[in-house]
Amino acid sequence: MNFNKLCVFIPISDTDRYHDWDGCFGYGGTDQLDVDDGIIVLKSREDDFRSQVAIFETYAKRYA
Repeated sequence: MNFNKLCVFIPISDTDRYHDWDGCFGYGGTDQLDVDDGIIVLKSREDDFRSQVAIFETYAKRYA
């Protein structure tokens, strides 16, 4: 099984803040693997998570 064919890494500017936000407004840690500077998700859910991360990044900039 090739990890690169199944999963994708999505960088996040502030992972600590993202985890707090994700617990209230996102997917709550479901279907994602947290790493130091982002998340790893299945390619089949990439669009969902990229959309969520974009919403978070907008939130993070607005309330920085």
